[in-house]
Amino acid sequence: MMNTRMMLLAGLFVPLPALADAPTGLFPYAAQSHAADGELMMDWSTSITGARVMNDKPGYLDFRRSDGTLRGHCDGVTCALSGATGPGYALPAFNDAPVALPAFQTTTSSKDAVCTGSGTLSYRDSAYRQVSVGGSCRLYLANDGDTLVRDSLSASGSGTLYLEAGNYWVDSFSLSGSGKVVVTTPGDVNLYVRDQLALAGSEPLGSEASRVNVMFYGEHDIALTGGLSWHGDLYSRGEVVIGGSSEVHGAVQARTLKLEGSARLHQPGDDYWFEELELAGSARLLPSGDGLTRILVRDEIGLQGSAVLGQEGQALLLLVHGERDDDGDDGEVDLDGSAAIYGHLYIQGDLEMDGATRIYGAVNLGDLEMDGSSAIIYRELEAAVPAGVDHYELHFNSCSSLLTVKACADTGCSLLYDREATVHVKNQGHPSRDLHKFRAFVGQASQDISREADRLGYRFVLGYQATGKGNLDPRPDNDLVCYVDGRQSCTVNGRSHGTGFGSLTLDVDTGYAGDTAPLRLSGGCLAQGGEAEVEVRFDDNSSDSATPLTLSWPGNSETLYPGQGKTLLLPVTGATIGYPLADLLSLSIREIRADGSRSDPISDQAAFVPKAWRVEEAADCGGDQGFSYGEHGRGCPVLAVAGEPLGFAVSALDSTGEALPLDWLAGQLDNPLVSLQLRNGQRTLFSRDYGLSGFEATPGEVGVVRVLASSWRAGYIPGEDAGLVTEGDAATIGRTVPARLAIVDSRTGQIRGGVAHAGKAVAFEQLPAFTIRACAAGQDDDDDCHLTGYSGEFAGGLEDNIQLVLEAELDEPIAYVLDEPTAGQHRLTLVNDTLVFAKVAPFPETSLALPLRLDIGEHDLTGGDQGQVALTGESDRLRYGFLVLEDTELAVGEAGEMAARFYYYSTDTDTRLKDEQQPFALAPSAALTVAPALQPALSLTVAEQAIRVAPYIVPTEVEVEVEAPLWLQPYRDGALASPAGTLRVLEEGRRRANDRTFNRREVIR
Repeated sequence: MMNTRMMLLAGLFVPLPALADAPTGLFPYAAQSHAADGELMMDWSTSITGARVMNDKPGYLDFRRSDGTLRGHCDGVTCALSGATGPGYALPAFNDAPVALPAFQTTTSSKDAVCTGSGTLSYRDSAYRQVSVGGSCRLYLANDGDTLVRDSLSASGSGTLYLEAGNYWVDSFSLSGSGKVVVTTPGDVNLYVRDQLALAGSEPLGSEASRVNVMFYGEHDIALTGGLSWHGDLYSRGEVVIGGSSEVHGAVQARTLKLEGSARLHQPGDDYWFEELELAGSARLLPSGDGLTRILVRDEIGLQGSAVLGQEGQALLLLVHGERDDDGDDGEVDLDGSAAIYGHLYIQGDLEMDGATRIYGAVNLGDLEMDGSSAIIYRELEAAVPAGVDHYELHFNSCSSLLTVKACADTGCSLLYDREATVHVKNQGHPSRDLHKFRAFVGQASQDISREADRLGYRFVLGYQATGKGNLDPRPDNDLVCYVDGRQSCTVNGRSHGTGFGSLTLDVDTGYAGDTAPLRLSGGCLAQGGEAEVEVRFDDNSSDSATPLTLSWPGNSETLYPGQGKTLLLPVTGATIGYPLADLLSLSIREIRADGSRSDPISDQAAFVPKAWRVEEAADCGGDQGFSYGEHGRGCPVLAVAGEPLGFAVSALDSTGEALPLDWLAGQLDNPLVSLQLRNGQRTLFSRDYGLSGFEATPGEVGVVRVLASSWRAGYIPGEDAGLVTEGDAATIGRTVPARLAIVDSRTGQIRGGVAHAGKAVAFEQLPAFTIRACAAGQDDDDDCHLTGYSGEFAGGLEDNIQLVLEAELDEPIAYVLDEPTAGQHRLTLVNDTLVFAKVAPFPETSLALPLRLDIGEHDLTGGDQGQVALTGESDRLRYGFLVLEDTELAVGEAGEMAARFYYYSTDTDTRLKDEQQPFALAPSAALTVAPALQPALSLTVAEQAIRVAPYIVPTEVEVEVEAPLWLQPYRDGALASPAGTLRVLEEGRRRANDRTFNRREVIR
């Protein structure tokens, strides 16, 4: 009956999607955003403890941006953004129906069990119409498994309802007044309630030993008010409100959960799913028990007042599904007042903290807004008790024929699996024969298999049957480990015939520094669960350290210094030794015989090895995607310039993450363990191997520095012991840069045609150029400089630190292109047809052999340089040119042209010469202006170097202007203007031989 009920309760939960095995990886720091545009806002007086350290500077947070309000403090300094994002996690689809209630059982019974007033009544039926107790009456119900009540089950007044453990299927259940329910037999009462549930009583409901569990089928809300104290689980499809001073010890699963007043909910460790979770007043939701409690919320978590969610020392993970959106609701967590959360929050949306709210744990979210004096104080997320079987162990004592099985929850079997397991042990040799099937044992179990062993002549191979249903459950993560008469082996080759304690053997396995290693005693017919009186001695250690070891067994521990021994009564199994350092320990035991004498010493060695190597903190240098100067230039620190030494650090860590001394370990390496590489794209430009010292290198090139510490099986581990592996590590820690940049070559430009004009882009026949290369430290001669690694993105800082200077007035900054003809050689060249000298006030013809200076600024620890070259040769000239539209006279009715001539200022601005070499042309579409306007209109047409005039019928005089490019415009009245000339139409025009048009300015000149 008991087992059936417990299995039924466990079966209510729908199997949950698997969550992350190691959620601790989501919370490396107190606060981080997994969103690509995660925003942080921190007002005055807000604080975060446990931020990121970058380049030895504290106070960084992994958010991409801030709204400009970043005034809070992180680890005692003003908070800063790292620009990185935190680790992301794909939440499982939200489970809208985490509870699968069984089909409801009904009855048509018309029998009533009713007791009012006083007295005692007892009933043994299995079905009723109603069951009710009131007044001061006592009503007893028997239960043979399932009791069905068609209508209501209730207790009111001072009535007491005595129920035997079992299942009760009722339409409604109510408690009121001082009415109470008492469980009369061992086990739980399970109430399956279809329609109505009212719990307003003042008497305790259930106890730790006999719980009252309620499975509610209705959709409406449930409210617990008053001061109800309840031991039991509540499963509902609607909203549950726990208010007043109610105190519930049990699992509560509902659509929405609200705690109000001073209510307390002691929630055992498990997975829970809610659409919304709200706490107000001084309510508390307190996870309890071992392991991790995970609460998954679809929409929102809200805490107000002095409400508290979680408690110190209990692992709590809150996963909030809703996306960040504009409605200010879904996917949010809001804390107001002095509310607090003890736990770790992964939020798809936003977190808002106001007032004096606190989070003791860590957050990984979209956006974070902190106001008032709110604070986040980092706590590590404690790992849950192992949920699975790491491996099984079989121990066989051939003297006593006792076979013991252990379900180990960790590598060293210091933790045992805390749930039921089944192992079917069979001979793996010939003939195949069952040895024993251990069914539904917890932790470990033993069985005398003398009959089976005798049939096999004590010659068989231990193993289990892994195929078939119910033979191996749960399945382990690792292979079977066997011990026969204390020795690690699965093969039985005969029977030991020792008597009494027999000859003891000592077996101490490998452990991680800072953790424990198992110590086992075996031999003879010593019972696996027995004890032995022995003198234990810590003989010495290989490092000559004076550090003591700790010998522990259930309920006891002793400290032993090197050279010290103690007489102890030790369990055959279950003892461990702990040691804080990496070392090889020598231990011995002497059996204390019945007559008080001691046996000869029995020795064994125990190796303690580092848990992991740790390279110094990784830098953001691009990873597999490659280095990008714009993206990683700041986050990838400069370690040294090429040709100068750089140092780095590699640590050995114990099981708690603390650093271990390296001196003794360095002497235990047979081969190099650490390597440093200088990588540049797909090329390795430098590499070096190390032991555990001398962590310095002098790469002579440019690239990112990657350090790798290989995983390691310590050579000092005794041959038969577990070969625990020290985990490796790798990190890119920064980069090298050139010591300086050098301008190693330059080239003077040549102008096409030897002449350029102000206002017009200069056309170069040969472009001015500079050649730049990078130098390592010690390369004082520029000719020796050529670091091929200073190429591509690794030379990304060059362009931002270049200034090109020409002592002249220009319309636009000088345009140039920076290319890389060969790896590490950079060429800066002016862009043709882009250099335009300003055309303002007139100036005489001048040389264009102007100094063009290149300044390279210091950056990233790289020294700059300065170089100069003449823009062009001495013979190349710059002119101030202008177009003149000649004054023209025509006779009435006569066609003609107004000629356009191109001049420039020669030796001074009073001397102009006609430029016969420079081609020019007016645009056919150039605009013409005639003043004053004529009626009828004068017909003019723009030719390449003239204005064509059609015959006009009456005498007139007008000013004609033509639109022209800036470089053709003359300087008139203090500014540049369009070329202009005077057109006169006379009764009879003045003539020269062969002229159709009279150009007055030519005659004057």
